[in-house]
Amino acid sequence: MCTKMRMNVLKMLMKRETNTDSIEQVEEVKHNKEEGKVEVSQRNKRMFGSLLGHLGMAKRKLEKDSELIGKQTAVNSAVIQKNQEEQQRVNDIKN
Repeated sequence: MCTKMRMNVLKMLMKRETNTDSIEQVEEVKHNKEEGKVEVSQRNKRMFGSLLGHLGMAKRKLEKDSELIGKQTAVNSAVIQKNQEEQQRVNDIKN
């Protein structure tokens, strides 16, 4: 009887050791996942910051270019107007 009890106790102790090992493994996996989440979170923040920087530059360039485009449009319309007036004068002279 004593031997059976000892065997049972030994079996229980062995199960506990394997359970604690598996618990430690699970905790280690959780820790690794958390580290992975932190790395992903940091990467996401970097990517978002980079995207905002790029969009900010594009917006500033677009505003600058829109001013330039406005000036070019005004100059082009003035040139077109001047060409039409010249064409009208030439037509008047020919007739």
